[in-house]
Amino acid sequence: MQATIANLSNRQVQLEEEIACLQGGQWIVKPKRTKTGRLPSKQQEVETETLLTVGGGLGGNNYADAEIDRIIEARKQRKAWPLKRKYCPAFSQEVDLVKIRCHKTPKHHHNAIRIPKVEKSEDSPNGIGNKEGRLICRLCSGKTCNRNTSWMCATCLVPLCVDIVNGDSESSCHARWHGCQDLVAVNEQLNATLRERRELKKRSKMEGDRALEALGGLPQPVAPVAPPQMAEEAAAAAAAAVEEVNALGSAHV
Repeated sequence: MQATIANLSNRQVQLEEEIACLQGGQWIVKPKRTKTGRLPSKQQEVETETLLTVGGGLGGNNYADAEIDRIIEARKQRKAWPLKRKYCPAFSQEVDLVKIRCHKTPKHHHNAIRIPKVEKSEDSPNGIGNKEGRLICRLCSGKTCNRNTSWMCATCLVPLCVDIVNGDSESSCHARWHGCQDLVAVNEQLNATLRERRELKKRSKMEGDRALEALGGLPQPVAPVAPPQMAEEAAAAAAAAVEEVNALGSAHV
């Protein structure tokens, strides 16, 4: 009985979603699922691409908040939320995660929020955080070259950099995460740029050190020179002290 009620409830959510899409002039491909309930890889690819292109992208609002809430709750029950690995492939290829990433409403606003400073990630309300309040950005980091960030998406619960380039608000990892289709390709591009920039910085430092070494090392600091007036006053004081000592010596004799 409970299973039947759950199925009817899920079906109601799906119908509400389809009605909302039709009212907005949008549509979502609904391929047949296998006996296990999973989408065949090719069909999943088609559905994912449709979600991202037909009225998609951040703010496409193809579905109701209830659908996103259902997805998140189901993943929590499977202990698969927040995501722990393979962020870019999962949020590009798994239909439910693509829905979360592309859906934006006042309830699921995708704002950048601070990563909590907690002893353990389990202590955080969102299940993400550490003592430093900093985690690896999941869009520009790679296997051997990473960059930390203090920010994460409030909806996706993914750590993302918020730094912008040349005043372009769409250049941050946070903006790119919600504005592109293929996160894997963007990740490879951004990580390659990060590696090149760090290699350039490393080479520049090494060349500077070699140049200093060729010149005999770092220049020795020069003792400060007192201004002329102060030097004259110091000399007069020293002479007066000598005279006083001589006078004391003569009086003693």
